[in-house]
Amino acid sequence: MTAPVRIRQVACAPSAAATEAQRLADFFAGVLLPNPDYISHSEYFGGQSPEGTTWCSGLAEVLATDFQSVLEGDPSKGCILEGLSEDSALLGALVALAGHNGHEAYWVIKDMAVARTAQGTGVGRALMAEAERLARQSGASRLVLESGIANHRAHRLFTRSGFRELSKVFVKPLG
Repeated sequence: MTAPVRIRQVACAPSAAATEAQRLADFFAGVLLPNPDYISHSEYFGGQSPEGTTWCSGLAEVLATDFQSVLEGDPSKGCILEGLSEDSALLGALVALAGHNGHEAYWVIKDMAVARTAQGTGVGRALMAEAERLARQSGASRLVLESGIANHRAHRLFTRSGFRELSKVFVKPLG
């Protein structure tokens, strides 16, 4: 079932960036905390999941710091998209960062979360389609994302959206 969803790029005055970042981080934490399957190597290396199996305490605060840097930064370097219902309820959000490896421009979908009640309704697909449109518009040659190894439902969405699996990441704690 596809739900009507409106995708918008989050933009705010610098004075409101911290508040907007916290609002989005609270949403992400609410979706992610019950779901450790989302954890991938970027959450492990980013301190959001110190051992790679559970979320850190204070996840919303860690995410808010990351999101605030995107909101306060150069819009050509990254963006936050949100999917809203007809009555403007937040259904999902996506954080994308632009990069360049010296040869080509690319975009990375750094984070995406869809409210459990909106999963399977097309919100994630709509967020990814808008991220792809913006990436193409910016001249990016590829769109990259990584996902927790057990996040199978999301993997199906990514595959249906044209992504292919590229690698696996292995970690060996030394301490």
